[in-house]
Formats: sequence, C-alpha cells, structure tokens
Amino acid sequence: MSIELDKIKLIRHDREDGKTKVLNSVFNLNVSEKREIVEHRIPGMEGGVLQDMGRSPVRIDFDGLVYGKDAKEVLKELRARFKAGKPMPFTSDLTAVTDITQVIIEDLDIFDVSGSPQNYKYRIKLREYIPPKKKDDPAPSQDADAKKSVDQKADDAKNDVDAGDSEAQQQTGDDQQDTSDTQSQDQQQDDQQQDDQQDTSDTQSQDQQQDDQQDTSDTQSRDQQQDDQQDTSDTQSQDQQEDKADTPQKGDDSPTSGTDNQIPDVDDSLTQDDQQEDKADTPQKGDDQQGDAFDTSTVNHEEEEEEEEEQPVQR
Repeated sequence: MSIELDKIKLIRHDREDGKTKVLNSVFNLNVSEKREIVEHRIPGMEGGVLQDMGRSPVRIDFDGLVYGKDAKEVLKELRARFKAGKPMPFTSDLTAVTDITQVIIEDLDIFDVSGSPQNYKYRIKLREYIPPKKKDDPAPSQDADAKKSVDQKADDAKNDVDAGDSEAQQQTGDDQQDTSDTQSQDQQQDDQQQDDQQDTSDTQSQDQQQDDQQDTSDTQSRDQQQDDQQDTSDTQSQDQQEDKADTPQKGDDSPTSGTDNQIPDVDDSLTQDDQQEDKADTPQKGDDQQGDAFDTSTVNHEEEEEEEEEQPVQR
C-alpha cells in the first residue's frame, strides 16, 4: 500500500547502516463519500420530491506514525502544506481513492509519544478538491443587435410622431380653412345683408321721394285749381260789374216816348235796389271765394237770371 501527499510518502521505511532512519506508517484509514440529496416537501401530502444536487467531495481521514531521526522534518513538511491551504497532488493505490487526484488538508493533529524519543503520532483529514468547471464560452454579444433593434424602434417611434404631427398640422390647416370659409361666408352674408339693407333704404328713399313728389304735385295741383277758381271768380265778378255798368247806358240809348222815359226811372230805381242787393251780396261772395266752384257758378247763374228779368222792364 502506498499513499503520497505532495511528494511526501506517508508509508515508507528508510534504513541507514542497519539502523532505521525514518519510518512512516498509516493505520485506521477511513474514506467517506456522500451525495447531496435535497428533499422538496409538498404541503398537505406525505413524502416529497428528491433532487440530486451531485456528490460531495470525498473525505479521507487516517492516523499516522513517524519514527526516526528525520521524523521532525516530515512533520514540518506536513505543517507547511496545511498552512498553505492550497490544493495539492494526492496519489494512492487504495481502490476507494484511486480516482482522487487533488486534496486539501482539512485538519491536522500531531501527538508526541512520551517515553519514546523521536516517535510521533498524527491524525489528518483530507478533502477531495474538485476544481470548478471552466467557464463556458461567453454567449455572443447581443449589444449590436440590441442597439440596432433600439435604433429601429426609435426610428419607428419618431416616424409615428412625425406622422402624427403631420396629421395634426393637416387637421389644423383644414380647421383653419374651414374657419376661414365660415368667416368668408359670414362676411358675405353680412355684406349681403348690408346690400339688402342699402337696397331697402334706397327703395324707401325712392318711395319717400315719390311720395313727396306726389304730395308736392297734389299740393301744386290743388293750388293751381284754387288759383284757377280764384281767377274764374275774379273774371266773373269783373264781367258782372261790367254788365251792371252797361245796364244804365242801354236805358239812355233806347228810343222811347215821354212815357217810356218815366219807366226807366222806375227801372233805374229797381236797378239801383238790385245793385245795392248785389253790393250787399258782394262781400259774401268775396268771403266764399275759398268755397266750392259749384256754389260760384250757381250764384253767377242766379245773377244772369236777374239781369234777364231786368231787361224787359227797361224795354
């Protein structure tokens, strides 16, 4: 059997001149192996799910004996390996530990055997060192793809925003155009109303002018009729006066006898009475000149009848 720990042979026997120089032996060897089993309990159910987390590092512990004048040198080497705390090579022909290649000294106890010089005992515990697996090759970097994707999304978002802004501007332009059209229509309606009001005002003004002209024409016509009536009345009055002035001359010129000459006196008296009556009636005629033309013609007709009655008397 052989056990070697970092080139330190733990089982050996060296002689020099027939005397033992160093003697190393191992006894009470123990190898412990264990798997890490984790049980996952399910609430409300018996038992659970067992999960194998892999085997634990193998533990090797044994007792050793060092004897001889070089015994202290062997113990110093073991202590130096323990203090280093680094993995070290391990080889053994024991069947249980043949596949273990590296170990770490976990525990080391050294005993001095009394009454026997250069005789030492030790107890050592070794634990298998399993180096960590090499890191897998890193996954291919996705920074470029991520940047490209982010840039693409940013461009899409920007395009959407630009499109939204364009639509908003177009909508704003349409709204402004609608507002402008509405204002234009309102302005046209206002202008049309103003034109209608102006036309109505002009029509009313023309109607007013026509009414004024008609009133003026009617007034002028009435004034003209009154003037004509006044002239007619004046003319008739003058004719009547001339007729009255001519009546005595006719009596003087008539070829009658003495008897006939007396008749004109009576006629003259009658004529004078009639003239007085006519004169008495004359102011009334002057006051009634504003009256109707029918009354004037009636008076003239009566005067003509009186003159006709007076003429036979003169004869």
